[in-house]
Amino acid sequence: MSASHTPEPWGVEEIDNDGEYGGGPDTSRGFQSFAICDAQGRALFDSLNRDVGVSEIHEDGHADEDGYVAAWDDLAKRDARRIVACVNACAPIETSELEEITRTGGLLGPREDVARLAAQRDALLAAARAAEAVLAAQKWREDSSDPEAVALRLLRAAIVKAEGRQS
Repeated sequence: MSASHTPEPWGVEEIDNDGEYGGGPDTSRGFQSFAICDAQGRALFDSLNRDVGVSEIHEDGHADEDGYVAAWDDLAKRDARRIVACVNACAPIETSELEEITRTGGLLGPREDVARLAAQRDALLAAARAAEAVLAAQKWREDSSDPEAVALRLLRAAIVKAEGRQS
């Protein structure tokens, strides 16, 4: 069975090109493009054939002995970096799941849900600690079969789990 997509991690490589850009007396030779590469450095996509307008050409202003002046399209570089960051961040998520996330509003919804759930967890943990303290102060023993002892055992186990500790 073939892979569903090129395995991560992906990266961005700067590629020196010999072509010319500009026109007339402003013609310059040599520029950088940006490639999105796999873990072995093989190009998956590059910015040479972009149809999106160039945001701004940057030049380092220093020509080498062959007249090469490093120039690059800043938007292409930012786009490549963003694509790579998204792909690598979502590596464990199946493509079909990512497509469903996109259809249902993106990742901001789940992030808000996580924050809401964390706040609820914190409130419940505080309540569990308070109830545990009351039962412990009343000298209920965990090894009893009384309902208060059962509640004490459950509270202590829940507190340990919520705190991420081993029971």
